[in-house]
Formats: sequence, C-alpha cells, structure tokens
Amino acid sequence: MTGATALINKATLASICEKIGVTPAYLAQRTGYAEDKISLWLLPNHQELPTILQAKKLAKILHIPFAGYI
Repeated sequence: MTGATALINKATLASICEKIGVTPAYLAQRTGYAEDKISLWLLPNHQELPTILQAKKLAKILHIPFAGYI
C-alpha cells in the first residue's frame, strides 16, 4: 500500500530549493529517494507528487514547516 499523495505547491518547493541552493542530487543523497523522482517533484507541469511522508522528510531537510509548500 502506498501513502497518500501530498498536494504540494511544486513551484514553491522548486523556489525554496533554488533560493537555498539545494539540488535534486543533494535531496536524493539525504533522503534515499531517487534523484530522477525528486526532479519530477520540482517540475511544475509534471503530475508526479511525493507522498505525505516523503514531503515531510523533504521539509525537515529543507528546514521549513511541512505546511510551507502546501
């Protein structure tokens, strides 16, 4: 069973990553998630979204509140 999808604002997530200089490769290294999957989460026009647990893990690594990109 997969987790529920987090309906994040992908543009906000991408903007946060760009602003603090975090790359998909860095996030992949810190989370253990595939870099290509993380890259898709950062593309505003792509349908791929993280699960709630994945989004929470990203928020923790980025030092932002989970609600910061929802």
